[in-house]
Parts: sequence; structure tokens; C-alpha cells
Amino acid sequence: MLNPFVGDLRKEATPSTASNKAAVSAGPVADRKFLLLAATAIATTVADTATTLRLIDTGRYREGNPITAGLARRSPAGFVAAHLGITGSLVYGAYALKKRENGWWWVPLAALIAIQAGITASSLACK
Repeated sequence: MLNPFVGDLRKEATPSTASNKAAVSAGPVADRKFLLLAATAIATTVADTATTLRLIDTGRYREGNPITAGLARRSPAGFVAAHLGITGSLVYGAYALKKRENGWWWVPLAALIAIQAGITASSLACK
């Protein structure tokens, strides 16, 4: 099974089908823009998760997300896995949208990056 982000994403065109020619001319799905957004989304997830766990360890702060708050207290590893799982799902969803040539494929990743960058900046300002 090919990794959708690293595998051979080029399609070989056959002169008999126009759809294959269109797929080839569109280029690979995981192009530089996609990979940059995906990597940034993962990086902001790691930064958000790390700063959140650091603040929770001080005893003065708590996780604001009610869905993952219990995990943050009981299982830091589960908390990290949940956050990375959510991010991975969004990356895969953006990949699927881009593969279908949806012009809005980048919105879920850009929104996640903006939200997590803001939360991380806010967390770093806490003393």
C-alpha cells in the first residue's frame, strides 16, 4: 500500500482517455503547498499539546477543551494521541478534497493552524 503523502502520486496518461490526461496535467496531489500546510498543522499541534501539558503540570491551569480535558489529566499520552489523531484526520480530509480538485481543500488546515498558533501563543504568555 502506498503512503498517500510519499508514494508515487503521478498518474501515467494514456492517449485514449481524457480524464487521465487531466489528472496528469493537474500535477501531484501532495504538492509543496499541501506538504507545507500539513507539516505546519502537525507542528502547531505538537506545540499546542506540549504547552498545554506544561501548563497543566503547574496545577494552575486546565485544558479548555471539554472533549480532551479528561485525557489531559488522566493520560498525557492519550491526550497527545487524541490531538495528533484529530490533526491526522484533518490532513487526510484536506488531501481527499485536494485529490477531488476542490478549491477549498486548504481551509481546514489553515483554520487549524490559526487556532493552534493562537492558543500556543496565549499559552506561552501564561506565567
